[in-house]
Amino acid sequence: QCFSRIFPIYELSKDKQYKRNIATYQLNSYMEQRPEQKEKFIVRFFPESGHLVQGVNSQLAFQAESKTEGNVDVSGSIVVGDSTVTTFHTLHDGMGCFNFVPSAKPALAKVIYKGKKYEFPLPAALPSGYVLSVQNQPGALSFKVACNSSMPKDTMAVFISHNGVPCAYQLVCCNNGASQDYVIRVRDLPEGVVQFSLINQAGI
Repeated sequence: QCFSRIFPIYELSKDKQYKRNIATYQLNSYMEQRPEQKEKFIVRFFPESGHLVQGVNSQLAFQAESKTEGNVDVSGSIVVGDSTVTTFHTLHDGMGCFNFVPSAKPALAKVIYKGKKYEFPLPAALPSGYVLSVQNQPGALSFKVACNSSMPKDTMAVFISHNGVPCAYQLVCCNNGASQDYVIRVRDLPEGVVQFSLINQAGI
């Protein structure tokens, strides 16, 4: 729902008496020619770990939004070249997620909305890097750290923070593209939203 309200501003006269006359203003022609700040229909993609890494399975969240209808439900497919690698559909309020293994080739999301075809590029995948993913389980949080074969063997730490203060950590070692899985009990964490951060020995 949208609401609007007019706040009148009165000019102070010389005799310090308020003249309650509301002035009206016309829309200048150049204002009508301004570019739209919001697309009519758009699908945005958000890699769980911040970036996609080539050859590493990643989870992408997405949100479909229409200028006139707000969040909308859609379904589509992810295409690399001439091949469809996976499909996706919204789960709630225009949002959803899917898993995808990116490569050096660009990937497109193809969506049909109200009978019209749309294409949206997925974020480009980094040639090397790490992917951190987290899943909720009954009484626990499981997290996984994965990297591709381009990353050298390294020992890192996953810090779990609450309100900016670290409350738990786990040393991890990732090499040769093999993922590492860990589980932490929820009762060992403070209530509320926690943040997972992957940090190497250089503090990056």
